Amino acid sequence: MAQVIGLNGKPALQAKEPSQYLVEFLEEHLDRARSGELQGLAVATHYHDGSAGWSVVGRVGGLGMIGAIELCKAELFDINRASE
Repeated sequence: MAQVIGLNGKPALQAKEPSQYLVEFLEEHLDRARSGELQGLAVATHYHDGSAGWSVVGRVGGLGMIGAIELCKAELFDINRASE
């Protein structure tokens, strides 16, 4: 069977298959939160069934967070346009 490669050049995930890249990212940010470096988080989530969610937790005030979210939105738009 041929391997499906995603637009990012990485193998496409199958339903409920863990993403090692995601796990490493979350572990790195969890370490930062435990050390007190990371103070707040705003996150959009994508689930195995195609549904999405969002969460805001901790100290997230200030225009810097809004700017960061806008950059994330722009990146998501670019990724979605490229997949069309």
